[in-house]
Amino acid sequence: MTYYMELKIFVTFGAIFGAIGVIMGAFGAHYFKDILSANQLNTLEIGVRYQLLHAVALIALAACSTYFSSPFIPLSLWTLFAGTLLFSGSLYLYTFTLLKAFAIITPIGGLLLVLGWLFYAIGALRS
Repeated sequence: MTYYMELKIFVTFGAIFGAIGVIMGAFGAHYFKDILSANQLNTLEIGVRYQLLHAVALIALAACSTYFSSPFIPLSLWTLFAGTLLFSGSLYLYTFTLLKAFAIITPIGGLLLVLGWLFYAIGALRS
């Protein structure tokens, strides 16, 4: 797979994350507000916020990545993708099931998000 094809994949992932984030936010604000507790809604909102933020970040960072040529850039984007999936996904699953096993996954997703941002910084500096 070429470098530019990989970047297109991350723009696509970012757009899909954005769409899902808007859907989850809308359901949380309109439908789930009568079903979930205040704590559950708060957890859902955190998942939506991080998902939407990193949806935009994936698109922007992939677009900016055409200026850099470092193996850390694709690593960063894959790490941000996985971190968003684990962080927001685990919060959504915890919100609807209240199973602590899902809450345990959230910090792993958060760590991947931090690493993704640091990998991007290293990639930018090394280009």
